[in-house]
Amino acid sequence: MPLSSDVIQAWYTQRLRDFFYERYLVHRGYTAAGEPRTSDPAEDVYPSPIELSPDANKVERDTVPEAVCEAYDYYHQHFAEADIGSPRIYAVAVEGELTYAVRTTTDGDDGYLEVFDEQGALLACGRTNLEVVAWGSRDWLRDQVAKLGEFPPEMKDAAARTSWGKPLPWDCQAACWQCHASGHQGFCTHKAGHREAVGDLHCCNASGHTWDDTPPDPRVFVKPKFELRLRDGTAITGTLPDYKLTLSTIHGPITILANDLKKIDFAPTNSHGDTSRIAEAVHRLAGDESADAEAELLALGARAFQAVVAVAQMGDDAIHRRARAVAAQIYQGVPAEFLSLRKQHVVTTRDATIACALDPFSFALMVAEGYQSFELCDLHTLTQLPGAAIDAPRENPRWLGRLYTNWFGARLTFLVTGDPDDGEVFGSDPYTLDSHLATAAVHAGLVKPGETKTLRVEIILSPPRFAGSEQNGVASLDWDEPTAGAFRFID
Repeated sequence: MPLSSDVIQAWYTQRLRDFFYERYLVHRGYTAAGEPRTSDPAEDVYPSPIELSPDANKVERDTVPEAVCEAYDYYHQHFAEADIGSPRIYAVAVEGELTYAVRTTTDGDDGYLEVFDEQGALLACGRTNLEVVAWGSRDWLRDQVAKLGEFPPEMKDAAARTSWGKPLPWDCQAACWQCHASGHQGFCTHKAGHREAVGDLHCCNASGHTWDDTPPDPRVFVKPKFELRLRDGTAITGTLPDYKLTLSTIHGPITILANDLKKIDFAPTNSHGDTSRIAEAVHRLAGDESADAEAELLALGARAFQAVVAVAQMGDDAIHRRARAVAAQIYQGVPAEFLSLRKQHVVTTRDATIACALDPFSFALMVAEGYQSFELCDLHTLTQLPGAAIDAPRENPRWLGRLYTNWFGARLTFLVTGDPDDGEVFGSDPYTLDSHLATAAVHAGLVKPGETKTLRVEIILSPPRFAGSEQNGVASLDWDEPTAGAFRFID
């Protein structure tokens, strides 16, 4: 009895589901029973050629019916010749009947499948993403080849339907707070009960982030709104895509929470094209085309101001005098707030003012229409709008070096409960950044054991050495060389 399309679709659907689930188990390092396995990577145990059947045989084009050859040639032209995928022909036995499968896999997780009977009659056409498959007509499937990178409506929820990347029954499954704060989903992939049995940290399947059971700072979940002003005066309202922002400073990188960011004053920068135009126009100030050059620089306005001022300060020749005249005209015609000569961006947080660099190419904001990217050269200011931010004292991070390395000059407020046994302390105000705050506070006489107070500290550069002492029942230790930073208590 000939195989029906329904039988073919059900058979291949189940085979893909079984194959990718078993491969995912191996990828995660488990047997089907949930026992750890340590040998053979997933691609060795479950190589791609057997995804359609353990007994699938790859066959050559010249041994199959003409319709199968046509399908193979079609996908070879659109994928292999474009170097974005590979079509193959397999002989696959389905319920004792021979079928030919033209299977095309791409450089991603998606693929195409056309199945024929032994005589070359088309039985089924499917679009796949890992083990998720949607079935339709040949025209429906091949129409998607012309829309490479897009999934049809039937596949829009493929990422949610696949078992790949999902928790296994024996996983810990503790939710990753960092992913949650970033608008993603992640969970701990260790075995359930690992914290009690081994004491190791949770580990996120998506980001690799590790964490313990300490509740995260509630600030990470805050999404304050910001107003982004462009250099043309346009104002746009939105939120940052992530809960944090990383800055590059002369001391090293600093990570700040979106909650704590109050304002960014962007340093004037230009696109590569404008930079070239300005340099060429400034050069022409010295020649016969100086009038045209002046007009071009005036048209560029604030974008040319830094370069023109720099040339104006270099001497008193004709080019320098003309540059001063252009600078004066720009200054008179452009609001002063757009004429900064700063070379670095200035970031103001609730605790500090930081000169820094950002990604030189773009800056993103989540707006009503979705993710929107801006060229850094078009930005003027980013200002937090009132309403959402938490301004309460910070939770005690135990030791400040964990979060506040390179924050020199910042004055931070923490809620601290005195604990003489929380951990080691080095120095005697100032203390090293890896000194435990709750113990240092008792050592400094600012809190008693078990007493909770709001305390302020300042992050400072490290002194040459730290002298230990015994105070208030706590013995701090010596450290005889500079460290990555220090802190001291302030009023």
